[in-house]
Amino acid sequence: MMTMSFSLAPISQEVASLLRRQLQDLQDSMSKDDADQEVLKSTAKDIGDEYLQLEKYCNLNYAGLQKILKKHDKLLPEVPCYYFYKSHISTQPWVKGEHQDIQVRRLGVLLASQND
Repeated sequence: MMTMSFSLAPISQEVASLLRRQLQDLQDSMSKDDADQEVLKSTAKDIGDEYLQLEKYCNLNYAGLQKILKKHDKLLPEVPCYYFYKSHISTQPWVKGEHQDIQVRRLGVLLASQND
């Protein structure tokens, strides 16, 4: 069986780490008395937009890779690889959606800024 070296994990993990740091900075700035609520909301919205871009990027790559593997199996039925790689890919963090904590924390920031 051929081997394929393909991973979005470093890219998605790096972006997710950046978003988590931005959220932490935002939460830290919320604790200050002089925090501007509109700036906090705007920053939280920007983080949400970046999160959605990350999700779209991961979903697009996942769908594209599935199509490539299906086309491979259609053209070379004697060397199928779709199910092998599909099982490997489905264990990757960018497919399993292990970044939902970003969205949850962002919503917490938005709710806290509305309550102040």
